[in-house]
Amino acid sequence: MSMEPSAQTRRERAIIFSLAALSGLLLASLFAPVYAWPLGWAALLPLFWAVLASRDARQAALLGAVTGLIFYPLSLCWMVNVVNAAAIIFWAMFAAWLALHAALIRGLWGRLEKNGCAGALAWTAAAGITWAGIEYFRSEIWALPCPWLGLGYSQAGNAALYQTLSLWGVYGLSALLAAVSAALALASKRIKTPAVIMLCALLAAAMWGRHRLASFTPETGRQLKVALVQAERAPLAVLIKHSLAPAALTADLLLWPELSFLLPGDGDDGYLGLLRKQLKPSKAVAALGTGINTRREGNCGARTSYFSWTARKRTWAAMTRCTPSPSWNTACRPTARPPRSTARWAGWGRRSVTTSPSRTGRAK
Repeated sequence: MSMEPSAQTRRERAIIFSLAALSGLLLASLFAPVYAWPLGWAALLPLFWAVLASRDARQAALLGAVTGLIFYPLSLCWMVNVVNAAAIIFWAMFAAWLALHAALIRGLWGRLEKNGCAGALAWTAAAGITWAGIEYFRSEIWALPCPWLGLGYSQAGNAALYQTLSLWGVYGLSALLAAVSAALALASKRIKTPAVIMLCALLAAAMWGRHRLASFTPETGRQLKVALVQAERAPLAVLIKHSLAPAALTADLLLWPELSFLLPGDGDDGYLGLLRKQLKPSKAVAALGTGINTRREGNCGARTSYFSWTARKRTWAAMTRCTPSPSWNTACRPTARPPRSTARWAGWGRRSVTTSPSRTGRAK
């Protein structure tokens, strides 16, 4: 008989940590390769259930960490190919943001729980606002901005609700997703008003989005075929091979996203000329993401650029941002510069490893 309370506590602990793990799996399913975007409206529900049942903010932080340590390694598994063992640091860093959110909303619930319906509504709103605030901080303000896996991005397959980005941006959509899950979690405690309000708001947003989609009247235009070629740490020969595959040759736009390769200095016409020559069979407009090494006072960094040319092979470049972090391979080491137009594709490709997520703007 004396063991029963302890056994019950262990069982409850196992349940809430299992719920946190389930949220991690659901969040991972929202993104590649599953893309189960409808689950986004309930992906945080198991975690919020667990947070509401947790003892205090400290345990809630552990629950958030469990969710993050399942979600981010599954969804950012490609980072191992880019930064090797340092990927563990990135995963832990992302999980820490989720742990912070769980601790904050648990602390807020302890203060608002006794305020009835008004407290429940305030907690629901706070759950969404703090989630979006943390996303915004880590994506736009923090020293190492990383907008990957923002919750709002999971709804890219939901064209109607994606129209709301024109009103509040991707962070507003993230806030709505988190608030809906928070309201549903409160419904399990028989506090139903927040859930009714949030579901009505969701329905109104979807209806407005559908109306906006129906109001588009494109008078001219045609469908465009886009070939997107991306391979982490791949030699340029591999990127070119995929770009000239039969399915890609008929594309209107050829896109190499992020930093597909790295130029050894402040631009090099020889390299670009060789690349343009290799891609000559493609008739697509090319937009190729590259990085340009920058060295200032002994520090190495990479400036992101997109080199693009039309079917007539006229070249132009658009600079987007600077990345203060060094390349993760050998770009920061003093190396002899290869000949201008005779660089080996394989060696150049392997030397050009760096990452730089672009900043997020509002959709139009």
